[in-house]
Amino acid sequence: MQRYLLAIFLVACAWQAQAHSDPRYAAGLSDIEVRSADGSRPFNGQVWYPTLGGGPTMRFGENAVWRGVQAHPAAPLADGVFPLVVVSHGLDGNSFNQSWLAQALAENGYIVAAPNHPGTTTWNRDPIARAQLWERPRDISRMITALLYSARFSGTIDKSRITLIGHSLGGYTVISLAGGRFNVARHEAYCAAHSNAPDCVFFREAGIGVKPADIDALQGDLADRRIAVVVSFDLGATQGFDPQSLADVRVPVLVVGANRTDEMLNQESESQALAAALPKDSVRYLAPEDLGHYDFLGVCKPGAVAVLKEESPDESFVCEAGGPQRIALHKILVDAVQAFLQENSLGAR
Repeated sequence: MQRYLLAIFLVACAWQAQAHSDPRYAAGLSDIEVRSADGSRPFNGQVWYPTLGGGPTMRFGENAVWRGVQAHPAAPLADGVFPLVVVSHGLDGNSFNQSWLAQALAENGYIVAAPNHPGTTTWNRDPIARAQLWERPRDISRMITALLYSARFSGTIDKSRITLIGHSLGGYTVISLAGGRFNVARHEAYCAAHSNAPDCVFFREAGIGVKPADIDALQGDLADRRIAVVVSFDLGATQGFDPQSLADVRVPVLVVGANRTDEMLNQESESQALAAALPKDSVRYLAPEDLGHYDFLGVCKPGAVAVLKEESPDESFVCEAGGPQRIALHKILVDAVQAFLQENSLGAR
């Protein structure tokens, strides 16, 4: 039955994707810096947006391993009012991890913002910030507020059409913003029986949820009522969410699981469990064939595996299937996300 439903959804995605085959815009790109009212926990990121072009294009996120994406830096924003998408990266990732998706969405009429979460980003692994997991959802809320009140974007964002997308630990982040409430005791009980699960190892090594004040913060209400749709890409820490809080989520959620068996997250206890716990009338579960956890990252250059084996041998696996196969999977994901947004009236107009 699940395979049959998936086939129906993929056919629907293919039909919807016809509307996105010829992008109406080019992708513009700007940097952004966000601070809280008291100046604490500053972070930066990027904003991708629709533009009619103008000026040179550049490749961003390019290095010896990763193939960058094309954008117009600081180009004029196209006229109109656009949906907002905010993307939360995974553990020790960064704002360019899903730039393949951000570029595609911007070309089809979305403003897309991506923060670097302090403590869990490539460029900041401060141990104190790393343990403050509840700050990740707050980063997203702060970024939304900053964009809604910014001189450049305030008049161009449709406040009623805000979508969140999160990969891995970013999946935990966006589900928290959708109303999922974390329960430390529940997660500890799960980890007692699954000590080697990636989320359990991370919580243990980072010291998350140890202090009473931290437990209170982690278990607090982190929901942002401005959110209209959520997309989870192969999230972790599902077993820590209170089931009733997931059953009470009132926004549509697209749950995408990575079903390649050699990858790191157990689908039965993660994405499949999340989809089963969410309201049946507003959740969609998708697991494209051969999709792995790291296929949500960028496209790897030829020779990337050799470079990583030389410089970071423990991380070379992220590019082992990172070329043409990943490009094909990215197209499936872009089409699926846009179809889901269109289905829920969050599509670009």
